[in-house]
Amino acid sequence: MAKEKDTSQAQESLDKFEAWAASLSDADFVAIGRGAKLNRGEVAKGAGIARSTINDNELVKAALLALEGDLRSKGVLAPLAEGAKEQQDSGVEKLYDQSGNELKRLKAEVERLNTKCLNKDAEIERLRSKLEQYTELSEVLSGSGVMLR
Repeated sequence: MAKEKDTSQAQESLDKFEAWAASLSDADFVAIGRGAKLNRGEVAKGAGIARSTINDNELVKAALLALEGDLRSKGVLAPLAEGAKEQQDSGVEKLYDQSGNELKRLKAEVERLNTKCLNKDAEIERLRSKLEQYTELSEVLSGSGVMLR
């Protein structure tokens, strides 16, 4: 019974999507297009389905991809880039690569540490010059026989 309910909900979502898609003109699709794809949030709002349905419901997902392909072939949407074509053809979704973010974070950390190191070097030089002044003063005072407490 649960399987029938899931199937009927999936089919109902597909029917809503198809009815919505049939009601729009090419100009409407251009308005909600984002490069070579349709804006998923706008598609979900317009069709009256949840955004997660677009990703999780295989029927709706396949219908949306087919619609986008048709729109690309008519020139309404921009063509897919080479990498996107290969990914779509393979059917394997690429996992988000966080190495770029990690690299940015590490570069910022290195820059911060370099700045800190330069500040410390400047402070060390300033303190060495003060120490040199006090060393000379101490030598003069000890030479004259006066010792400070």
